[in-house]
Amino acid sequence: MEYLVATMSDRQKTIAKLKGSLYSLSLDELVIRSIDEAEFDVSDMNCLYCDKQKTVIRNKLKTYKEMVNGKEVSIDVTRYPMNVCPSCNAEFDNMDVSLYLQQLIRYEILKALRSRKPIPEKFRFNEIVKM
Repeated sequence: MEYLVATMSDRQKTIAKLKGSLYSLSLDELVIRSIDEAEFDVSDMNCLYCDKQKTVIRNKLKTYKEMVNGKEVSIDVTRYPMNVCPSCNAEFDNMDVSLYLQQLIRYEILKALRSRKPIPEKFRFNEIVKM
């Protein structure tokens, strides 16, 4: 078990404790639920290719390849949020999102191996990122 540290003012900590108490949740449960239910607008970013300001997110299929017991395994992630530039039609990943998702896929592979279940061939993006 690892710790996640958040910097908050005393007032913010008190609000977090109040909301946890109000809903009979530990702070851990409150944070996990809040992350699962959070929906944010993606901020505009410049295209890496033509430098125009507005990029959009489109849900695409992304395939990850991992070596498991000496064999290459392909795992598809559906509805993966891909950056797309409407000006030049370039598609590109958010590198951090891609790397974190790869870690999550590795956790799922280990979980399947430990429980002696088949390694999943496909995940839906919104499901694999649930706590």
